Amino acid sequence: MRPGEQEFRAPVYTGEEITCEWTTDAVDEADDRYVLECSFVCTNEEGTPVLTGDVEGIVWKDDV
Repeated sequence: MRPGEQEFRAPVYTGEEITCEWTTDAVDEADDRYVLECSFVCTNEEGTPVLTGDVEGIVWKDDV
């Protein structure tokens, strides 16, 4: 998995509930794997984004 980029956008405090949403933006298929490009946003209880970013990863196919 590629480290990706992230941006910390607001402070988070002990006891605060954080919700994270993960989106698969693109899937490229190869013979033995899929390469995924994904993005995410984490929000606090008020709906304010506290962390955003993207990541790229590989999902291997079974028994190729």
